[in-house]
Amino acid sequence: MAVSLIHQLFEVWEFLQIMSLCALFMVCSDSDFVGVPTFGDRL
Repeated sequence: MAVSLIHQLFEVWEFLQIMSLCALFMVCSDSDFVGVPTFGDRL
């Protein structure tokens, strides 16, 4: 029980890290923060 819960937490943590990296890359690829609202259009 505890082991599977920890494993699930690690998967969520990895997913959050990847998503934050992608968001950071999207923001940094623009000269300013104008590109943030169009985040869904780029996927």
